[in-house]
Amino acid sequence: HLGWNDGSLAAGATAGSAFGNAAGLMVMAGYWLRDRAINRPEAAITSPVSGGMAPSGQALKPPNSGVIMPLMRRLAGLAVPVTLGALAVPALSVVDAFTVPRLLGAAGADPAAAMAQFGLYSRGQPLVQLVVMVAGAMG
Repeated sequence: HLGWNDGSLAAGATAGSAFGNAAGLMVMAGYWLRDRAINRPEAAITSPVSGGMAPSGQALKPPNSGVIMPLMRRLAGLAVPVTLGALAVPALSVVDAFTVPRLLGAAGADPAAAMAQFGLYSRGQPLVQLVVMVAGAMG
């Protein structure tokens, strides 16, 4: 433990997760701002004479107005698998919390020893969640 008690270690792991998520948000914001600067949408085309109407009488549309829905579908196609992957680890943690102590008890361990062994097993979960956090930040 290098002089750290369990509470301090847990607080450090939680703070690390929060800082990692904040860093991921900053990276995503940086990419968004860069993309926004590169692909700055043109202002809506209006004419002071026609009041924003084409010579045919139809309203003028800004460029790229028909691109939103395909882009949203593509984004959803990328986001759904990442979200499901991020949900898998907490769901499996809940399953582990109910099954592992029970299986250890069925194998002959007394309840206190089963919970102690499950606690040792649970210490590996932050390592797994670190991988999920990195994958979620990159996704």
